[in-house]
Amino acid sequence: MKLCSLFWGLAALSLASPLRGELKVLPLGDSITEGSGYAQDAPSYRKALAKLLTDAGVEPRFLGARDFKSAGIANAACRFHTGLSGQRILSSPKLAGFLPGIEGWLEQAGDPDVITMMIGTNDLLSDADPSGKRTFGHWCELVRRIVRERPDAWLIVSPLTPCLWTADKEPQRQAYADFNAAIRGLFDLSEQTLTVNGEPVRCVLGIPNAKGRERFGASARLRLADMESAIGTPRKELYFNQGNDTVHPSQAGYNRMAAVWKAAIDALPRPLGGRMPPKPDTPALGAAARIPEAKGFTRLCSGALPTNAALSGGWTFSDLMTLDMTAQAPKNISRVAYYVERVRPNGSVRHVWVEMDAPTILDAKGLPSRSCRLHVTGMRVRSNMPGVTNGDDAEGILQFTPHFISPEPTEGADCGGFDWNDTMQDHGAYGAFQLFRLTPGGLFPAETLFAYNRWATADGGADELQFGDLGQHLGYNGGWRGGGSGKISYNGIFSADWPTLSTRAYTLCRMEIWVR
Repeated sequence: MKLCSLFWGLAALSLASPLRGELKVLPLGDSITEGSGYAQDAPSYRKALAKLLTDAGVEPRFLGARDFKSAGIANAACRFHTGLSGQRILSSPKLAGFLPGIEGWLEQAGDPDVITMMIGTNDLLSDADPSGKRTFGHWCELVRRIVRERPDAWLIVSPLTPCLWTADKEPQRQAYADFNAAIRGLFDLSEQTLTVNGEPVRCVLGIPNAKGRERFGASARLRLADMESAIGTPRKELYFNQGNDTVHPSQAGYNRMAAVWKAAIDALPRPLGGRMPPKPDTPALGAAARIPEAKGFTRLCSGALPTNAALSGGWTFSDLMTLDMTAQAPKNISRVAYYVERVRPNGSVRHVWVEMDAPTILDAKGLPSRSCRLHVTGMRVRSNMPGVTNGDDAEGILQFTPHFISPEPTEGADCGGFDWNDTMQDHGAYGAFQLFRLTPGGLFPAETLFAYNRWATADGGADELQFGDLGQHLGYNGGWRGGGSGKISYNGIFSADWPTLSTRAYTLCRMEIWVR
């Protein structure tokens, strides 16, 4: 380990100005971030970190997609997080990953001052042929995207916490070692000793070295806090959950992790403040004000998207979204465009415009007149949503149904979950209106442009409006109301139990349909 005494000299100077005021933290990771076990007061470093920050006179606020497994956190402002059990860096057929949709997860979380991230355990444990080098490459790409999307936030990353290895897990053990060593190789490291619950704890922190600066840029606000060193040599009786769990720390281990995360936050240069809240966007809404390409089109209809459309009884396709007609549809429609926008409580606006050669089954409002899964051509995309690719002359898929959707693939390669390749059912009431761009040769066969889901069910839950891919899990924390599929979703379907993913998270959601 290369020690850098100069770093600690500079860090010591920064500690002369203790943290004060509000500090927004985004805990990002897998079940070790979410909390181990099934209890709502599950062990997690989040609980201890919230207390350490609060006791230090800080006003911490934790950001994220949900507050699952946070009942034991006394400070209600610190219950949210984006720790997802089973989460990987890169998705597999049954396990979601951050890499396809990290921009969406960051959008849901908001604007943190600090992001604490440890991820990669499930990639290495679940792969039949684990490779620390391959997983490290995916990890670097994830870090690059986070640094790009949140350039003013500090990203504190960690190698993986230790496991209790058995003889049959030698490939995983070696992959772990290679992955952790590769991460440390990007940083100049320094060590001090902390005392946690009366025991000495190694606190290894780091700043990017020349190799790290080359990979992520000299201006990247990136630091390392080594959770493997914090846990130390695995001792089942102290640092792992009861039973046969050889992966998750106990609360004693999580307390060690929290102390090292806190030390890394303390060592950040002052003044500490992340990205400023976005200024309210221009008050002008609608495609006419935001999309130059709308010129030449006629706005056929428009309307607000309800938080709970509940169109399951006696609905017709023209009832969808209660869109108000503003013009008579021309006899011959050659192009149709769907414009969707959503407004956050802070006034910021995200929009997606997708135009295409008009399908032959459109009704008077420009919507499909029956359940369908169609290949569409001549697609043009314009969006200000990170993670949605702008471009012209693409091909795509339109999926539209008031019924259930099944993740069974209908053609070609499958992404392993609810995605561009689903089967439209002829029964039940759920509702999905989704558009995808096909991306041959890309990370996945298609990219979600927008997905408006759950508008046909009358169970009282909120509808969903998602822009871009967002790999997320099903089958736990409410999950799929049909019983849990064990599948993941890139298009947000069945995600209504996650409060920041529903239409209720916005002050306004609108759709416009344009034709020419």
